[in-house]
Amino acid sequence: MYFVVSEEGKPIYMQRKPFSECFFVMALAEAYVATSDQKYIDSAEKLLDTILVWSQDMSVLGRESLPGQEDSSPLGVPMILLNVIDEVCGAAPNLREKYKSKEEWCIKEATAHMWYERKVVLENVSPDGKPMLDSPEGRMLNPGHAIEAGWFLW
Repeated sequence: MYFVVSEEGKPIYMQRKPFSECFFVMALAEAYVATSDQKYIDSAEKLLDTILVWSQDMSVLGRESLPGQEDSSPLGVPMILLNVIDEVCGAAPNLREKYKSKEEWCIKEATAHMWYERKVVLENVSPDGKPMLDSPEGRMLNPGHAIEAGWFLW
C-alpha cells in the first residue's frame, strides 16, 4: 500500500512499515460489519495473514539493515497488530481461534517493553526483550504509544 499518492492515485511514497495496511484491514473489517458482504472479511483475513508474515521479518518490506544499526523490537508492531486482530475477530468471531496464538505473541512482545523498575514503557527493546540503554533508540519513550498499548492490552 502506498503511503502517499497523487490526486490521480499514482504512487508518490512507499512506507516500509505495515501500518497503512493495518488500518486498511480494520476498514475492511468494519465494511464487513456494515454490509455483511463476505468479500470484505475475506480480504481483511488475507491481508492480515500477509501482515503477520511481515511482522516476523520486516526485511520483506524492503527495509534494509544499515551498518551499525542495532537489532531491536519496536513497540508499534505488536501494539497495532493486537488492535487489528481484535477488530477482525470482533467483526468475525469465528476467526478468534485462528489468531489466538498471534494475539498471545503480540501481548508477549508488547509487555516486554514495560520496564517495571523505572515504571516506563520503552519504545524499543532488544529482540530478547531487554532494555537497550546504550543507544538513543533504546532510551526512547513515547507516552502516546504507552497509552495506546495499555488501551489495546486492556
